[in-house]
Amino acid sequence: MEQYIRLAEGLPEQSQLPLATVAARLCCGERNARLLLARMQAQGWLVWTPGRGRGEWSVLRLRQEPA
Repeated sequence: MEQYIRLAEGLPEQSQLPLATVAARLCCGERNARLLLARMQAQGWLVWTPGRGRGEWSVLRLRQEPA
């Protein structure tokens, strides 16, 4: 839950951002960030659509209020 709050803090409900930014916000590596995003998505807290290919940004949609 703390990691979700850290990720969602200051982000709009839907945003486009690279995985590196998500990893930096979660204070972990990109591989662990992918695992955390998958867990949060499984719990219904967010929807993560990874960008495919070079230069394509991922879409993060928050479904729960961080509070």
